[in-house]
Amino acid sequence: MVLGGVITDLTETGSPVVLEHRQAPVMARRFTPLYRNSMSNKVSQQTKQRPNDIPVSLTVDPNDVVGVGSLVNFQIDNTLLHALRTIGVADQPGPEL
Repeated sequence: MVLGGVITDLTETGSPVVLEHRQAPVMARRFTPLYRNSMSNKVSQQTKQRPNDIPVSLTVDPNDVVGVGSLVNFQIDNTLLHALRTIGVADQPGPEL
């Protein structure tokens, strides 16, 4: 399941291809892209792609999309966060530092 992502392309059938994002462990509204290091095969959350990193992309069935919104500076708006929490998708991270 994709917990968050940015649409990067559409397939011929109209399914979105997304760069997967995960909610940050501390800041509730922050969703950061996932990259797989081609040397170590480890997946990590990063704001910038490094030379050996491959974006973690996935084709999503449109029926599996539960919410749509904007991502600005890796932050979703409060209304979308509230909607995601209401349906049990977004976590309740710890206090912001």
